[in-house]
Amino acid sequence: MKPGTPIDHFDHQVAEDLEFDVIRGLLADLAGCPTSVKRAETLVPSKDRSWVVRTLQETDEMRRIRQAGAGFPHLEFEEIKREIKLLSVRDSVLDEAGFRRISTACRIMNGVLEVLAASEEPWPRLEVVVAGQEPQWEMIEAIDCVFDAKGHIRDDASPGLTSIRQDMTAIRRKINRSFLRAMKTVQEKGQLADIKEGFVQERRALAVISSYKRQVSGAVLGSSNTGSVTFIEPGSCIPLNHEMELLRDDERKEIRAILRELTRNIRRHLPQIKGHQRGLTELDWIATRARLGDRLDGSLPQISKRTGLHLLSAYHPLLLQTNKKAGKETHPQHIELKKGQRMLVISGPNAGGKSITMKTVGLLQLMAQSGLLVPCHNASVMGVFDAILPDIGDHQSIENQLSTYSYRLGRMRHFLAVAQPKSLL
Repeated sequence: MKPGTPIDHFDHQVAEDLEFDVIRGLLADLAGCPTSVKRAETLVPSKDRSWVVRTLQETDEMRRIRQAGAGFPHLEFEEIKREIKLLSVRDSVLDEAGFRRISTACRIMNGVLEVLAASEEPWPRLEVVVAGQEPQWEMIEAIDCVFDAKGHIRDDASPGLTSIRQDMTAIRRKINRSFLRAMKTVQEKGQLADIKEGFVQERRALAVISSYKRQVSGAVLGSSNTGSVTFIEPGSCIPLNHEMELLRDDERKEIRAILRELTRNIRRHLPQIKGHQRGLTELDWIATRARLGDRLDGSLPQISKRTGLHLLSAYHPLLLQTNKKAGKETHPQHIELKKGQRMLVISGPNAGGKSITMKTVGLLQLMAQSGLLVPCHNASVMGVFDAILPDIGDHQSIENQLSTYSYRLGRMRHFLAVAQPKSLL
């Protein structure tokens, strides 16, 4: 979904004053894929009411369908941008990991489509996200014909590979028998070290006491750090190992041919693969917002066509989480700005909660206009503002040599210049 029109005059200071930057950090931590991380880090509230309503409803639907126990699949996948790029290049060949990622994406999307189709309850916003997607069993079957459940190339992926691997198994047995005979001979002569054998240059070698190395037939592959042991490949194993290397080369070439043919087959489905990438990353972004809603006890408020707000049982989300961890009670707030009201004055002693009330209003407004569920009663009503302009806290600018008072005057001058009827100051 395209981003909504950003609110006016949103800058780093607004995000910092209202701790929206902390909310973006929490979102990024909950994201499942890199695309969602990037969207979390660059999230900006929107002044487009239709976008805000649609995005909030998406988030709420995702939270409800996961809570309903409908079997909605976990969106645990790796993005397939690289595979899409390679498939767009003629004669390119995907590697084993690429096919696994595509297969996983197909299976997850198939699961999503199955749950939405089988559900008795409508999920209109989520259905729009996957509109045009169809279950893709053909790609999964093609990949499963080549790869086993552990992601390894199957022995029967092609007749040629079957034959090569049968020959490799036979040669491997011959090498093992020949090696054991050589080991027995050297051991009977008392020429074998205590460790008996080792692997050097990916080859099995006899561990021979170095003083006897010239009496053992074979190829010297190396020695121990102290030089007391010499590793020798038995002479009888050398031609067999050479044959094994030739078979491994044949295997690599055959696997390359199999993957090239499979890539050619999968390339026909490139439009569907692109659709899976778009759909799954969008679903993960919605799920990321839903996870944050769960963590912050968020709800879906009513979004009014007018500016104003009526918050019922509202909490500052970060304060609520901090107090929960500390076992402290957090008191809810009820705040209302009715139609025609332009100003709300809050008075009270120091440390009486005035700043946290202002931060609660501002932060919840930023969250709602970003499509994030907010910790308040779902009967709460929130408008959509074109700009949210906070001046909260004690600011000094050492770099510009500004006192708190000077900073505040500068900020207020800015607000007076830019505030409009649909601004929340």
